[in-house]
Amino acid sequence: MEDSGLATAAYWAPLLETIADIAFAVVIVALAVELVAGRIAKRFEHQIDAAREERIAQLQAIAPRILSVPAQNTLREKLSQFKPIFATIGTTQPLRHAFDIDSLESQIAGVLALAGWKANAGTTWGTDDRPSGVWVSTREGDILSANAADVLVRELNATGVLAHRDPKPFAGPKPPRPSDPAPLPPGTSGGSIAGTQYRNALSAQVEWDYLPGLQIMVGTKL
Repeated sequence: MEDSGLATAAYWAPLLETIADIAFAVVIVALAVELVAGRIAKRFEHQIDAAREERIAQLQAIAPRILSVPAQNTLREKLSQFKPIFATIGTTQPLRHAFDIDSLESQIAGVLALAGWKANAGTTWGTDDRPSGVWVSTREGDILSANAADVLVRELNATGVLAHRDPKPFAGPKPPRPSDPAPLPPGTSGGSIAGTQYRNALSAQVEWDYLPGLQIMVGTKL
């Protein structure tokens, strides 16, 4: 081999070996980076998956919030045995006019009306920090309403709507019903003192009849 060829070989051989070593080192570093990055990515993926599963569990805790027609019919049949009971139903303030919340509130109110109850819907309460779902509370000492509340909660849960029985009464015992007013003497004017007292006595009876036995709160913290 000529001197020029040897010189060229002597120049390129170590250079190419160095380049090969560098390339090998780059591959090793790339593999190491890929391994570390993959492990870090998997950790983040696990965190994302856990957060997604937690969110799904939260949504499932309150869904479905719509009663099917068969569920409404079953609920009506179960609750008709307790008629007539007056119930107040509404939502918490932050959720007012949320479509599914309003829909469930209206559906429950409709079922109660068809079951022969007196249902006053549309009530709005303040912010509530209890777990999500439908909360049913009764008046203290009202056994009929308490039994009805137990059936309502059980049937709502059976349909997939999360419902809770509030152990605390929302009000004290119902007072005795006002006595019937004495009949007005013939010819008594409605504007007279006796006429006014008679109307007031009737109004007191009507107010007593509409004192709620149940309070139904439809809400969620989500």
